[in-house]
Amino acid sequence: MEKTVGPRQKGLASGQRWRHLLISLSITVLQVAVKSFRYHTNPISEQDLRRFRRETAIWAHLVHDNIVTLYGTTEEFGPTTALVSQWFPDGTLSRLIREQGAALTIKSKLKLLHGIASGLYYLHSFPVVHGDIASSNVLVDFKEGQYKACLTDFGLSNVLCGRLKEWQIEESTVWPGAIRWTAPELLRPGDPPSNIKPTTQNDMYSFGRVMFHLLTLIIPWHDIDEYKVIQKIQNGEDVPRPEVSEATSDVTDARWDHIEQCWSIDPSARPCALAAMNFITGELEALNQDVSS
Repeated sequence: MEKTVGPRQKGLASGQRWRHLLISLSITVLQVAVKSFRYHTNPISEQDLRRFRRETAIWAHLVHDNIVTLYGTTEEFGPTTALVSQWFPDGTLSRLIREQGAALTIKSKLKLLHGIASGLYYLHSFPVVHGDIASSNVLVDFKEGQYKACLTDFGLSNVLCGRLKEWQIEESTVWPGAIRWTAPELLRPGDPPSNIKPTTQNDMYSFGRVMFHLLTLIIPWHDIDEYKVIQKIQNGEDVPRPEVSEATSDVTDARWDHIEQCWSIDPSARPCALAAMNFITGELEALNQDVSS
């Protein structure tokens, strides 16, 4: 067994994660990730435990090519229940952008975005809200020269009728998702996280943040701290479009317009996940036409 703990990063819902080998009687070897939790309510109420089990059951029943597979839970890794999920040796989208972003083609970027939108469309159709969309919560699978994006870390995901509770994955922030990726309506002054009801529109705002990060290779509000980010968002400001350069050539007018639609102050004006999928499909088709012509 190998315990894998990387450097702590702000807004990263990393938790205590292990790579472990599961060996069945048929000698099939399966690599898995094991993530343990800590709780911010003490003692843990029966209501919270039931909610945790219910949300874990929801994730376990999600079967989609762009959703990380949850195999189950275990009590063998610390004092609390741990989640056993699919292992991704290639890491997160955040890591991919940091280490190989300059080498990514626009086609690879668009396919990754299409996978994220596809996973969100699947979730939202139930309806289930992810609640913590960020580049660090997208895992990347690289096979046969192609990147595939998979959504993970549903620690703050909720069925629409639910509300955020005080669960927290190890080393994550106390906010419902990292500040730089969070919709402004979730950052209203005086609203405690326990009173916030997450929506699919919140997820789509965060999708726009991930789209910005992947196309520009720049973390949203990269040059200021999180307290100033909150101030800017509450003042109605948003991440400006980068100056036109070779490094930002992937941010066309159409793609920037779509990002800004995702960032609309009015949640109802944001595109749904299906609309995002259709937009990116159109971008990929146009790209293929340019190559063939």
